[in-house]
Amino acid sequence: MKIKNNEYGFTLVELLISFSVLLAVCAALPLLLKSLHNLTFTPVTIHPLELDVFVQQVNKEIRAGEESYVVRNVLTVVNNEGDKITYEYYQNRIRRRVNGTGHVIALQNVYSFFVTETSNGAILQITGLNGETYEINVHKWTKGATNDGAWLHLSDHYRNGYDYDCLFTSSYSIV
Repeated sequence: MKIKNNEYGFTLVELLISFSVLLAVCAALPLLLKSLHNLTFTPVTIHPLELDVFVQQVNKEIRAGEESYVVRNVLTVVNNEGDKITYEYYQNRIRRRVNGTGHVIALQNVYSFFVTETSNGAILQITGLNGETYEINVHKWTKGATNDGAWLHLSDHYRNGYDYDCLFTSSYSIV
C-alpha cells in the first residue's frame, strides 16, 4: 500500500490573507452589533433637551397667541392670524397640529398627557414611558414692575434644581 505524502503545507501568503480576513471581521463586528442594537432598542425616557424645546415652543405660542383653551385634554392656542394650534396626545407622542392638519411630533416617549386650563395659560402634566412625571406651567407674559411694563423676571425651575432669572415664564418639575 502506497502512502501519499503531502508536503504542500500552509504558506506565509495564505497565513497573511487569512489573518487579514480575520482582522476585517473583528473590526466590523462592533459596528454591526451597534447598528443591530440601535435598530432593536427603543428608548423609554423623555429626553431632557427634547422636553426643553417642547416647553419653549408651547410657551412661545401661548405668549404670542390671542387666546388659549383646553377641551378634552387638547391644548388649543389661537394665534394672531386666527390659526388654531393644538397640542394633543397621539400614540405615545404629543403632536402639534395647525387648523386640524399636519402631524408634527412635539414630544415622544409619552405615556400620558393631561392639560388643565388656568386663567392665563395651562398646566401640562406629562408622564414618560418610564413613569417619570413632569408638571409644566405655561402662561402668558406678566406685566411687571418695569417702567415699560414689558416683562418680569421669573424663576425657572429645571430638573437639576438650579434657579435662573430669565425671560421664560414656565417651570417644570418632576412630580
